Amino acid sequence: MTRLLLVAAVLLAACRGKQERVEPPAAEKVVRGKEVVGALKKNLKGALEQELANGPVAALVACQSLAPALAQSLSSEGVLVGRATRKPRNPGNAAAGWTADALTRFEKMKSEGKDLLGASYARRLPDGRTAYAEPLVIQDVCLACHGADLAPEVTAALAERYPSDQATGYAAGDLRGLAWAELP
Repeated sequence: MTRLLLVAAVLLAACRGKQERVEPPAAEKVVRGKEVVGALKKNLKGALEQELANGPVAALVACQSLAPALAQSLSSEGVLVGRATRKPRNPGNAAAGWTADALTRFEKMKSEGKDLLGASYARRLPDGRTAYAEPLVIQDVCLACHGADLAPEVTAALAERYPSDQATGYAAGDLRGLAWAELP
């Protein structure tokens, strides 16, 4: 019996060691991840600010096609780009796997009062790809479609386009989710 417990303890320790050992990604992969995620964030924000000049419903309609198109345009040469959140507007953007892990890290940072500006998450995935993410923080420009007090026409447009929407009720400074990239 003692021998069996000893073997079990050794196996458990070996398994824990394997689970905790995560190889860091190559520096050039992190730089490339930062570039494509930065481009997604910058281009999406700029396009939505332009559309908001036509009203929040116009921005909402544009975002529905613009955000996936921007992510697709940045996804090339084996690089995948997207967004993830725990409160998705589009169910395809629900955080799962490594994006959920990254989001947990950003949530912990936020709860500890740490500034998310400039924060990032990077790791090597089991398949050898590099995962990179940055937080998406609610800014004033976001509140027209993601805030707590929405205009009635925005509420109606959300109900029509996103019947399962969970992406409202935010305040400026809240963590909305993350922008991510996977690199070969």
